[in-house]
Amino acid sequence: MDIRNKLHSVRSLRFGARLSRERAADELLRASRGMSRREARNLGGTGWCPLTEHALRYGRERDAGAELSRRADALWADAAPLVRLLSDEPSRRVVALYYGSAMSREEVSDRMRISEAEVAKMLREAVKRLTSWEVGEC
Repeated sequence: MDIRNKLHSVRSLRFGARLSRERAADELLRASRGMSRREARNLGGTGWCPLTEHALRYGRERDAGAELSRRADALWADAAPLVRLLSDEPSRRVVALYYGSAMSREEVSDRMRISEAEVAKMLREAVKRLTSWEVGEC
């Protein structure tokens, strides 16, 4: 897999992990909202236990988020040495924040105190340099 695809895969896996963690938090909130202890533990004999039902969904989403995070970390570990070879610190930070942390360009520009256009330009140039190094042109 080339560096461009690795970076895009890391970013999409980070988004997936974030989404799974948000879904897990929602399930945990649903399991505990607006009911008495008796209702939550199903002591009334209705056969439906809200905590158990939501706990299963919570566990699935939590585990899916953890797996996606592990896969993203493994891909980032492969891509990070090349990213560290970039000569200027701002480019390294922009690539790490945008791809490694899956921040939006707006968030990166706020964090680095530069314009979004500058972030986009730095990303394009950095990815171009990274792909040229991988191919062996430089």
